[in-house]
Amino acid sequence: MREFDSSLNLYAYHFDHVSSWNTCPGVNCGRVPLGPFHGSEIPYVWGEFADSGLDPFATASERILSINFMTFWTNFARNGEPGFDSEGTIFWPPFGIEQVF
Repeated sequence: MREFDSSLNLYAYHFDHVSSWNTCPGVNCGRVPLGPFHGSEIPYVWGEFADSGLDPFATASERILSINFMTFWTNFARNGEPGFDSEGTIFWPPFGIEQVF
């Protein structure tokens, strides 16, 4: 087992966005927002609104959120840190040892 290396950065996120398309379509619930759930960020990470059939439901701000997610994840894959969003305004800092998730 590898020991903890404090020189390596750790990055974490908490996805709490309630998607415009994430509703209960059943007869008894009348399109009630379900809230975020495990994996609900995946369409944003991969930008797959059109391929998944979610394209008509995604808002302009959700498309920007998706572009930012793709930028962060691409930066992380490329150089080991998410860095800034696509506009260069939001910085994803390393998760500190003193922080509580």
